[in-house]
Amino acid sequence: MPDLRLVYDFGNRFPRIGIIIFPLLFILIGLVIFYYHKKFVKKNNNSNFGINKRTFGMVFGILFASFATLFSAFTITSNLNEYYRTKEVYDTKNYKVVEGIVKDFHPMSEGGHDSERFTVNGVPFSYSDYDLTDYGYNNSASKGGAIADDIYVRIGYFDNGNRNVILKLETLLK
Repeated sequence: MPDLRLVYDFGNRFPRIGIIIFPLLFILIGLVIFYYHKKFVKKNNNSNFGINKRTFGMVFGILFASFATLFSAFTITSNLNEYYRTKEVYDTKNYKVVEGIVKDFHPMSEGGHDSERFTVNGVPFSYSDYDLTDYGYNNSASKGGAIADDIYVRIGYFDNGNRNVILKLETLLK
């Protein structure tokens, strides 16, 4: 048995807080627009088109916050569902393990307009630094990742319907 080092383990991951909090910022922006127009814009301030700027700003702020709420609900729900789905697969050990030499390695370009791809014993893997749709390993070689052609790896993975998601990655010690 080769001496392997653990490079990535989903068990150490938590939901992406930034993806959860960022959409909430847009709700806040909409509410600030509403509040500003309600408190600081004069009631009889008409624009060139005869539309009351105060009313327009208040309606715009509420609509902006409403759309941001819908977007946030979708984004947060989708992200948490993916996290808990992956966590269940990991916790129940309902994933496969493949071990062997990395072949057909295609590194992601430094510009990031591609994905990194390779196979291990005929099992294909693909990921990108810029794709955060799943919670698997996604650190490309151009950004310091551990995968390279002809290295020995052990990978715990599952098929999420789109691709094989890497839950655990171990590489041969150098």
